[in-house]
Amino acid sequence: MVDIETLSTKRNAVIFSIAAAFFDPITGDVGPKFYELIDWQSDCNSHGAHIEPDTIKFWLAQSTEARMELLDQDGLGEFTDIVLQNFNDFIEKHHLKGCQLYAWSKSPSFDFVILREAFERYELGGLPWNFWNERDVRTIEATGKINAITLPYTKADVKHHAMSDVLGQISNVCTVNRSISLALEEISE
Repeated sequence: MVDIETLSTKRNAVIFSIAAAFFDPITGDVGPKFYELIDWQSDCNSHGAHIEPDTIKFWLAQSTEARMELLDQDGLGEFTDIVLQNFNDFIEKHHLKGCQLYAWSKSPSFDFVILREAFERYELGGLPWNFWNERDVRTIEATGKINAITLPYTKADVKHHAMSDVLGQISNVCTVNRSISLALEEISE
């Protein structure tokens, strides 16, 4: 599961945090985690990344916790290219060789598009997974709602903190998948 926080909705958005975690989509077991802040203030202007006034307004209206992820001067991390390389290294290190690598986000048309563009902008090659293995949390959540499955992580729980959102989205995916698996077991008995 991958989540990013940005200062724009454009494909060349400034990214200020990246979080990811490996997980089992049925059991909900969470494995290795990745979370890094990006020193966006020092790095964004020299590489053509975009900052959008409406997105800044959005962040100003968020919780103190969410704003602190963006503004915490003591917590500012590495430059974008270093964090992207660290993210790539994390995926490579923890991906079980010989197994398909599925990448989840909410939604791939946002997170993965921005990440893909950043990897290209910093000349780091492509994302560490195949585009056909990208999965959308919103599709699973919609399937859960259609089937009256109560999701544990609701809009009210969203903190706009990359790691909190990763863990919440994992919880929703696994809840729906477990419910479907149990229903299929009952049918087959």
